[in-house]
Amino acid sequence: MGGLGSSPGHSYGSLYEPLSHGSGSTLAAGGGIIRLAARGSVTIDGLVGANAEDGHNGATGGGSGGSIWISSKTFKGNGVIRVSGGSGLFSSSGGGGGGRISIDFDNRTFSGKIEAFGGAGNKEAGGAGTVYLNNKFKDYEQLIVDNKNIGAPLTDDIVDVDHDGGRTWLTPEPNTTVMSFDEVDIRGQSQLAVLTTPPGSPVRWDIRGIRGDRSGIVHVRANQELQMTLSDSQGQQPELLWGVNVYPRSDLKLPHKLVVDGIKMIVAGSLSGAQSVTVGNKGRLILR
Repeated sequence: MGGLGSSPGHSYGSLYEPLSHGSGSTLAAGGGIIRLAARGSVTIDGLVGANAEDGHNGATGGGSGGSIWISSKTFKGNGVIRVSGGSGLFSSSGGGGGGRISIDFDNRTFSGKIEAFGGAGNKEAGGAGTVYLNNKFKDYEQLIVDNKNIGAPLTDDIVDVDHDGGRTWLTPEPNTTVMSFDEVDIRGQSQLAVLTTPPGSPVRWDIRGIRGDRSGIVHVRANQELQMTLSDSQGQQPELLWGVNVYPRSDLKLPHKLVVDGIKMIVAGSLSGAQSVTVGNKGRLILR
């Protein structure tokens, strides 16, 4: 999300079929659009990028990353796919947000890097972009949000800033009521939230698996529901690997067993579903 100084712009773009240019700031262009579709295989051993430009002075922030959408039967190679935001490293500049990457395939042997980082900023870093991976053969959908510890949003508390540039926003199609993922991976100090259309309309997230490094946070905003149906691993209780902020008039449905350790949960809405919750010595569960 590029903009004048450190003021972020509006979030936009499809998670599943991204075809939007990144937004530019006064002197920094946003990333472009790349669409690759093949009946057979797509091999990437070099760089495929739709990155934004850096800000050039203190009056302009970095542009936001663009869009890359790849569809193939086989996805292979060891290159780099990147839609990172531009940096804004002058006195009042902010970084641009990362763009969106969507890759759907039947078979994946790709071992390279897939990056949608926000740009570094002197005043505020840009939020991470999104990486959506869809294994059509296994019917497995994965969402990755990683900001590589470039910078954290303005706050990790329950403060509903619709256009906080440090967050990663999912912007589903109007009147979407359910978003479902087999796995959600949040890391690198990323914070994930959903911006619905119309604003404030209800939506439910269904998440069946989690990954992360315990530095990320999911914001469950008003009129939203997060339902986690995590399976036990080798008879052990599943661990929550990112924090959750549950806003007033929202609902968090936990699995029957859960371990909270090394992360913080702030609950100002409703909490249900759990029969056994273990809060470790490095975990925090805050009820408001």
